[in-house]
Amino acid sequence: MPKQTKLTEKQKRFCEEYLIDLNATQAATRAGYKNAEIGRQLITKNNVLAYLKELRKKQSERTGINADTVLKELKKIALAEADISGKEKIKALELLGKHLGMFSEHKEESNENSEIIFNIIPASQREESQEED
Repeated sequence: MPKQTKLTEKQKRFCEEYLIDLNATQAATRAGYKNAEIGRQLITKNNVLAYLKELRKKQSERTGINADTVLKELKKIALAEADISGKEKIKALELLGKHLGMFSEHKEESNENSEIIFNIIPASQREESQEED
């Protein structure tokens, strides 16, 4: 396994800023890079990715929020019977579907998965969601 190079202070700052909004360009600007486009390059470097992973782990421990927590909450919203707007329900289902890899680049597979989710949502809620658009 190749030895990781150390991060500069500016790269560390970039990583900390990146966790705010997960926007590499904005994080590069806030970290003080003159060319904000460098942010896209930074997030491809192994040492930067390793530091980001470390920071995210610490953040998860600090907040008590992890992928399981988010998925459980999305599931509650997606499967709720009442008191949830149609749009919020559909968004939760979309996020869960993406997480599970249900939506594919292939149109046929994507259509099949969309139909499955569409059929989960009661007709009355589908109508409410369409009226709000």
